[in-house]
Amino acid sequence: MPSVSLAYVSSSTVRRHQKPRTAVEMQMSDRGNMDTNLSKSRRYVLVSSILSSAVVLLPATNAFAERSLSTVTESYNRYVPRMVKGFRYLADEMPGQIDGGDFNNIISEITAEKGSRISAMKGTMKIFATAFSDSVLTQSTRELQLATLKVSNELDNVVTALKAGDKEKALEAQSQAVFYAQVYSELANTLLPRTLEPIQGPSGTGKRFREVDNSINGAF
Repeated sequence: MPSVSLAYVSSSTVRRHQKPRTAVEMQMSDRGNMDTNLSKSRRYVLVSSILSSAVVLLPATNAFAERSLSTVTESYNRYVPRMVKGFRYLADEMPGQIDGGDFNNIISEITAEKGSRISAMKGTMKIFATAFSDSVLTQSTRELQLATLKVSNELDNVVTALKAGDKEKALEAQSQAVFYAQVYSELANTLLPRTLEPIQGPSGTGKRFREVDNSINGAF
């Protein structure tokens, strides 16, 4: 009997020798093909999602860092010069004015809402503290705000003492205001980028506190 090449066997011939599939087998086969297609589709979506996240999130992180640096630098250039002028008046001029009995000028300087060196100092301290936060206040911003509040409270005590004619208490409150302003400047300096010069606090840029007590809460 001559051999028959498989290349010439028609599909109809093959189907005649195959066992017909039942309805259940056909359904299971169709479902298997569907699951395979869904699995491929899910893998495609998952991979696409991961790649999309990588493409979107990584530049966003870099953009956040650049925005933060830009914000701090802009705030530094805008607010720190006026802040430092207030520090200098508070530490260098106010004690002499208290000793000399120039109470009215000191009270006007402290209580003015704007236009004075002290009002500018308090305002810029408050605003500059927010440069170290984005949508949520950071612990550093909260600590700087606390230092600002302490300075303001001590300056109020200076006014109260001067109105009572008590030089000693006025000088004590002034000294405490200098202390908390120095705390503010030293903490802010630990947060500044290296491209910016340290803030000159009332006592300069030297560290007034021990390394182990670098928290503003510890200073308080």
